[in-house]
Amino acid sequence: MGILTDDRELKLLKHIFGNTKLVIPSNLYLGLHSGTPTEASPSTGELSGSGYSRYHLVDNVHNTDATSSTSQMHTRFGFSTNDSLTNESAIDFPEATGSWGTVTHYSIWDDATATTDANCLMIGALSSGVAVGSGDQFRIAVGEFDLTFPAKMGVGAGAMSTSTVISSSASTMTYEYHYHTATEWRRQVARRLGFINEPWGIYDGNYDFAATTDQGNADQNKVVGNRNGYWPNVSLAYYTDAYSMREGVTQNASVIPTDVYADSLYLGLYKGDPGNHSTVVTAGGSADELSGNGYARQQLLTKGGSNVFGTPATSGGVSSVANTSAIAFPEATADWGSITHWGIYRGNNTTYGTANGVAGYSSSTLDQYNPARHPFLTGALTTARTVNSGDILRFGIGDFVIKLD
Repeated sequence: MGILTDDRELKLLKHIFGNTKLVIPSNLYLGLHSGTPTEASPSTGELSGSGYSRYHLVDNVHNTDATSSTSQMHTRFGFSTNDSLTNESAIDFPEATGSWGTVTHYSIWDDATATTDANCLMIGALSSGVAVGSGDQFRIAVGEFDLTFPAKMGVGAGAMSTSTVISSSASTMTYEYHYHTATEWRRQVARRLGFINEPWGIYDGNYDFAATTDQGNADQNKVVGNRNGYWPNVSLAYYTDAYSMREGVTQNASVIPTDVYADSLYLGLYKGDPGNHSTVVTAGGSADELSGNGYARQQLLTKGGSNVFGTPATSGGVSSVANTSAIAFPEATADWGSITHWGIYRGNNTTYGTANGVAGYSSSTLDQYNPARHPFLTGALTTARTVNSGDILRFGIGDFVIKLD
């Protein structure tokens, strides 16, 4: 998805591994360059003068409803595939009052004018240079600005599913409690970085999640407000936070969770490359998580408790985090075989995500978004580890390193 700057890589790692919360930017701005920006100097080559100004890409303060006038002023992003975040509205810069030269690169900022590394999220190159002369308008048409995610970043659940969860004497309603798409984890990362302002209002052509008044049915109105209440911040939630439903919206406690939280990280193991696990994780295949024979995921982070990782750091343009205490799996009661890959989950099995553990959020039987069932990050071990019956797989201090570069 372009190249994240060292600053943003480090902030993302610190957020994921429980050091410092990454606050969602209030606004994002797109810059254009006739020279090559770098992570160390992201403003290098940025245009100036002749009518140029950064384009106001996303407004995360006011865009809460796709039908509002404010949302039409900025660019809406969506996932065209499991990999790419794509602009769903055109990006039009001001008319050039003089020559801008040949535009070759772009940058994305959280400020309209600031030029420090701390304000730049990412940099990237255009697929081809564009010459902009006096009187021209630089324009990116719908679907032409793609931000592609790393292959090993999980996408979450598979096909969209629905569940009938609200029923009353007046009506029974089927709805999607979460955004259950195959891009769930990437959607959450995009939201945390500030690219997606959700919810956008109308959902499935029927229900307005930004509504504040009863739409003819009390149960329906409960659903209308719920996702709007917590979704912006719960995306890639920080491990100490819990987000309640919107104040003033009553809820049916038997089917709707009170809080959403992400208070743990777990490490899972594989005998093959799990990829990004866009489908439901099952046991048995070489690329599926281990199962049985004494195997259990190992907890890496607990709310108010232990954290096996140290503080992320950046060196030589690479941001990384390493374990500062040993990670030891249970003794194998039978052969596990050759372990080649790992995956990090934001939960263990189905015990994640809600105050009351309802199926709508953490069911292991429904093909829908469940952070405990789908790895958030995956990767390969530097050296495969063979685990036989009676062995204990152990990573010593500093042996487990995760890098963003």
